[in-house]
Amino acid sequence: MSRVTLTSVSGKFRSVIDTAPIASIVVDLNIDGTEFAKWVGSMACEYHAGEHYKAPATKAADRELASYIGALDKMEKILSGHSFGSEAEAGFIHLLLSNGAGLQEAVNSRKVLRGTIKQELAAALRVQELAGRQQSAGGRPAATRRNGILNEIVKVLRGAGASARDARGRAERILIACRIPVPTGERAVRRVEPKPGDKN
Repeated sequence: MSRVTLTSVSGKFRSVIDTAPIASIVVDLNIDGTEFAKWVGSMACEYHAGEHYKAPATKAADRELASYIGALDKMEKILSGHSFGSEAEAGFIHLLLSNGAGLQEAVNSRKVLRGTIKQELAAALRVQELAGRQQSAGGRPAATRRNGILNEIVKVLRGAGASARDARGRAERILIACRIPVPTGERAVRRVEPKPGDKN
């Protein structure tokens, strides 16, 4: 069973979720345990990254981020299949070789650079997206995000044949396997408990 890994948008946090225990909790249900575990693991990793994410604090930071994204996007487009002519290309390779690069490294340098820029651009766009969400919604508390994950898991488990009570119990075990705290206290439990009339 593969693990699901997410590096936070700040690059300072990395979460690894072991999907095997998650799959084992649903082994007797009508569900693909592998795909289910990957889906849950993805949500869990996003939850943990959110715990460590801080949005840009000022409008100036927002403008700097937008400018950075624009520069990365422009550079990525320039490098995308662009050629400076045979003589210039040979010059690039010659100088890279003179500076100690290997032949393969020299020939593929622009391709590697473009790949790095694409990764950085994707990360910067994700930072911008999360900052926008946090500024528009004021940031969702961890408990709200946790409850959202729990409810999504319960819905899927109910659809796979589990009763309301069984689905809730399994979902809590799954949260624990993902290192996410389960709801405690009467009010917190009430927010995610099965509704009246649900099949037990």
